[in-house]
Amino acid sequence: MRRTKLLSRTALALTLTFASGAFVAGCENEADPKTWVKKLSEPSKRTGAMIRLHRIFDEVLASSRPPDATAPPVRRFLDTAIEGISRAFMANQDDNILRREAIEILAQSKDPRALEALMSALSFRPGNADSERIALRSAQALKEMAASMPADKKSVVVQSLVAAIDRATGNGSNAVQIRYHALGALGALHAVEAVLPISRLLGRRLADQDISTARAAADALGQIGDARAVDALVYGLFLNVRAQNAFPHCQRALARVGSAVAVPKLLSTLAGQNTQVDALLADYRNIPNGPPIPDGLVKSTMADVLREFSSPDAVEPLLAILNNTSEAENVRGAAAEALAFTAMSVPASRDGILRALHTAYSRDRNPSQETGWSALTFASKLSLVGDPSSIPLLLTAINHRSIQSLEYATARVSLLNAFASIARHGNVAEFDRIEGEIRRLFTSAMAEDPGSAREIRGQITVLDKLRAVVDVVRTCEDADTACYIRSLESSSPESVRKAAYMLAWTTPEAQRGAARTALEGKLNHNDVLVRRSIMVALDALAPTGAPSTITRIQAVIAAEEGQESKILSHLWGELLIGRLRARTGS
Repeated sequence: MRRTKLLSRTALALTLTFASGAFVAGCENEADPKTWVKKLSEPSKRTGAMIRLHRIFDEVLASSRPPDATAPPVRRFLDTAIEGISRAFMANQDDNILRREAIEILAQSKDPRALEALMSALSFRPGNADSERIALRSAQALKEMAASMPADKKSVVVQSLVAAIDRATGNGSNAVQIRYHALGALGALHAVEAVLPISRLLGRRLADQDISTARAAADALGQIGDARAVDALVYGLFLNVRAQNAFPHCQRALARVGSAVAVPKLLSTLAGQNTQVDALLADYRNIPNGPPIPDGLVKSTMADVLREFSSPDAVEPLLAILNNTSEAENVRGAAAEALAFTAMSVPASRDGILRALHTAYSRDRNPSQETGWSALTFASKLSLVGDPSSIPLLLTAINHRSIQSLEYATARVSLLNAFASIARHGNVAEFDRIEGEIRRLFTSAMAEDPGSAREIRGQITVLDKLRAVVDVVRTCEDADTACYIRSLESSSPESVRKAAYMLAWTTPEAQRGAARTALEGKLNHNDVLVRRSIMVALDALAPTGAPSTITRIQAVIAAEEGQESKILSHLWGELLIGRLRARTGS
């Protein structure tokens, strides 16, 4: 009886052992990756073995929370299996199943021992979908590994990525994605040796362009930050492929490369001395039934980009455009805005720029406007500079007898917007008078014509927001830095923006540090326009640079990485970083 029970217990133990994936001594352990690595050398078993290794790897990786390739259980798996997996991957080019399983282990391992296999995947067979997808996964993995790339491996990895880009010709989905991720890897690697091939890629003729590759090339060149990229990046500012452009990517990259090399090229292009851009525009003109190229496109585009550098070297060329009344209005407007930004951040140029803006504002006549004023063109530029000497010009326009009727009320609201932006404590009563006049016009119009109510309510909402703007200076005396810092806590975005500008315009030099600290604390504000105003104010408060502002912007961008709604403010932040660094020569 006891013998029967003993046998039963033995049978049960064996059953449990087999169920757990282990074997009795001398047999294989199916849970041990060594078992399956050995089978990779057996032709009839290697594909199944790779499938099983992938499954084990996923289970081990998932056991760490969050999944972490550096966790001890994962490292033990890789120490056992990564070299065998790499050999099998490279030796079996025609086994697509094996390679699809293996590439996921290699890619997620982030292990230097996988580099040779990952690079081999970049020698893919164009037109073969499986081969292309495996190459794509390799490029993605190399980008993720860039920060920890061994120094002695970097050069050969860069060569492999450049070769993969050359191999990925055409505009098929896989080819485009391979180029995109390979370029991302080169940027992450700061691959200086790849600057020229990437520049050639960005500078391709229009017929060979796809916007995804152009944007990725610009981003990579910006990350590398080499002066040799400037020509291609200026060319890329004008790339527009099927209504999608590379402008912000090239603009950001130029800021990263630095004003010392970017501004001279931008100025020569502004002066019409860029044959590469001329050739691109000729390509646009030759597109059958293509849209016409706007008048002054090159000059207005260059002015828009120069605005983000606020360079003293650009002041005279931009003033020449502003003062040339034969230039297209969009060109002169872009020059005026670039000059206004420069006046805020380059104190030595401020007075000359302001005089030029005042002269242009007062001199110009536009016969198509019954008011005879160019006020709407220049008012926002004057409000950006923020000097109280501009207030009389704005008030003269707002109070002009020819625009007091309802017909011109919307135009007066636009002018009042500029006045509210620039208004100081002593201008509150005048604002209240004008705002009240316009509001009464709108109220009477709604009473007489109820059908106009929807449109008029929109204008009344604008007036409500302008009152919130002026309420800041109603409460705070000029140069009352502490009061304006408190106003940054307002729940009204309009009030926060006004407070930021007042800090920029009126803060005494001794209190600039406190003002910058308060503004830096608002760089993660939810409202994108508030962020813009905060950055403009910080720019004005840092004529010699501000390392703390750079650090804070970088922290905000890192914390919000991948958030689509924040991309534009991140672009502004990087452009500001470029300007601040230029002022310190870093």
